[in-house]
Amino acid sequence: MGKGLIYVCKKCKKEFEFMEGRGMLDSKTELMKYDSKFNLIKRYKDGINGEKLNEILKGKKYILDENYYGYKTYQCPKCKSITNKFYFKLIALDKNDEDFISEYKCSKCNEKMNIIENLSKCPICGKDFNIEDIEIMNWD
Repeated sequence: MGKGLIYVCKKCKKEFEFMEGRGMLDSKTELMKYDSKFNLIKRYKDGINGEKLNEILKGKKYILDENYYGYKTYQCPKCKSITNKFYFKLIALDKNDEDFISEYKCSKCNEKMNIIENLSKCPICGKDFNIEDIEIMNWD
């Protein structure tokens, strides 16, 4: 089950909504099927090195690390923009191959984005979020 987070900045009134975790459509089997409409390729359209992911799913020489997949919040270290993306790690079955970890670039400034566990500051005005202002809801 995943959770939804809604942050509202008291100063600039900007609202941010994010999903974290995974839901019923995030089945390990479906994510790894090349021909599934719920596969990793569909969730990784704007990810770094998508061509390699395409080849990985065709070749079936990797497994999905069941401890490391789901939605996470990402933030750009340069422009501070935030977004919600699907995170995953694929483990290579052949020791000569490298594991594949999802990575994303910022759509605004093209910097590599970082996963953030706790969003603390509004990316618009820089004011700290007050923990009481954060709404949490469960999904799936």
